[in-house]
Amino acid sequence: MNLRAYCLVGFCVVWSGCFRPGGDHVVSPAAAAKAEKPEPAAPAAPAPRPSVSPIDFHHALIVGDEDGLVLWTVDGSAHHMLSEGAAFYPRRIGADAALVLSGQRSNFHFGAQLVRISLIDGSRAVLATVPPYACANATADDSQMLGLDVQDPQDFVVDPDGKRAYLSMMDRNSNMANLQVKIRVELDSGRVTRWQTVGEPECLPPPGVELGYPPDDQWPDLYRSPEDEPASANYAFDFDAESGWVTKLGEPATKHLRLPDYNREYTSPSGRWLVLGGDLQEADYIHRSLVLLDREAGAVFPVLEAPGAWPLPLVAAKRTVKMPGSGMADVVGESDVRWLELSDGAELLIVDRLVVQPAKPSWAFKGELAR
Repeated sequence: MNLRAYCLVGFCVVWSGCFRPGGDHVVSPAAAAKAEKPEPAAPAAPAPRPSVSPIDFHHALIVGDEDGLVLWTVDGSAHHMLSEGAAFYPRRIGADAALVLSGQRSNFHFGAQLVRISLIDGSRAVLATVPPYACANATADDSQMLGLDVQDPQDFVVDPDGKRAYLSMMDRNSNMANLQVKIRVELDSGRVTRWQTVGEPECLPPPGVELGYPPDDQWPDLYRSPEDEPASANYAFDFDAESGWVTKLGEPATKHLRLPDYNREYTSPSGRWLVLGGDLQEADYIHRSLVLLDREAGAVFPVLEAPGAWPLPLVAAKRTVKMPGSGMADVVGESDVRWLELSDGAELLIVDRLVVQPAKPSWAFKGELAR
């Protein structure tokens, strides 16, 4: 506080301490000492808690598991919990929320809740409850565990307006299922409608569950194919699945590398990167390996199972690409394989829990990435 201001305040307390009769400006020793002593600093305001705005989620990944809904940085270097509690199969609804299943994963015959989680503050709201599922002809001593679960990512879909959810739950994958139940949920009202499509007569549907497939007007086709070719793709190399050759485009096209028994699967949003799948092995599931073709340079890279550094390109013997003997990521028909494009143009290949960003280290998360 400067001297003039101090005296104006002191004038209200001790007149003589500020002015001497006759108008001379005088400061008393006590007042001078007080003026030289700095005032204590005001206590610092508490730091605001960091908040996550909806736009931040365009630069991050939302993952759900039995512990909660988690926000991950794109490179996997950091994460924090958004909402504690079971958050299985997260589905984005709007710009700032996710819809999740809460219950016992793989045991949803005990029932489940559809829960809306705010991506801003982590708050939860139960939108609907799916009742337990018990066969109508089950006996009292029947310890049958139906094990209903979402077997394929496409078996849990929210319509574009965010008002209805559609679930297909099975005890095993679609090739081996003994029981399948389709569930339509009105998210505004919480109304649940169920149909049993597979399982009769061993399992008769319980009361309130219809037998057979839902009518078309109750169950629209909401399958979203990740295989659409970007219209703007214009690169030097391409892959011909019929012949298995990577060709260099031109007049005429020339053969570059050969990948026998591999097929086109998913093209990145920019069109530069092409996922090829092959080396099929059949068991209860059909297993396959994946490679990435760089359509700009003509190089082929393996998609490895273990997270780590970006791998070296595969070499060719007599122009036929040689696959590694081990270490390739193992995927099946129900695996979550898809591309994500971020708002800054970065492209991520998701292979179940593995995040692959071309030319950068890969990393893995626990749970399932929001769709």
